[in-house]
Amino acid sequence: PDPIVTVGFTIPDTVCVNTPVSIKNTTTGGTNFYWSFCDPNLNAVPEATNMGNTGNLLSLPVFMDLAQDDNGNYYGFVVNNYPGKLIRLNFGNSFLNNPTTTDLGNFNGVISNNAEGIQVVKDHDKWYALIVEGYPAGGTPSKIIKLSFGADISNPSPAAKDWGNIGNLNYPIDLHVFQENNEWYGFTVNALNNTITRFNFGT
Repeated sequence: PDPIVTVGFTIPDTVCVNTPVSIKNTTTGGTNFYWSFCDPNLNAVPEATNMGNTGNLLSLPVFMDLAQDDNGNYYGFVVNNYPGKLIRLNFGNSFLNNPTTTDLGNFNGVISNNAEGIQVVKDHDKWYALIVEGYPAGGTPSKIIKLSFGADISNPSPAAKDWGNIGNLNYPIDLHVFQENNEWYGFTVNALNNTITRFNFGT
């Protein structure tokens, strides 16, 4: 027979606003549980707000990555596919705020049309954005580029470097970059030949 599950928790009867609350699970008789104490929860239908074209700078936006700096400020980096450029959204101290927008441009053509996936990373106290792009069938070469913001992610003039087509890129779309055992790697999907390219950036 199934075990008898007795659900129980201990929780303080009085708490202060903005103070962490410790909840102790005293449930017995089960093995797997899913508890949700706060609204909203991941199983609920989310509420959506159309923020519109903030700053009127979005033009065929395709991918976005989010970051939080050391001062607790939140940013979104949006890639415009056409014309290719990068837009930075500054949400201040909460993603619930309406963002201010900055057009970072195309860095003198380093970001070209058909720009796609982006990943923002922090390494050795420096911020970087990596972008894959390029639709060869439409005349724009496929490539990966690096933007170096330095120690301040709000830097208005990051340095741009075109790494060119490494890894047989052929209209790379999304980009995922991660660190494992002190080595940085990335994966992108090539839309025109149905392949995956793996990048190894080293340490």
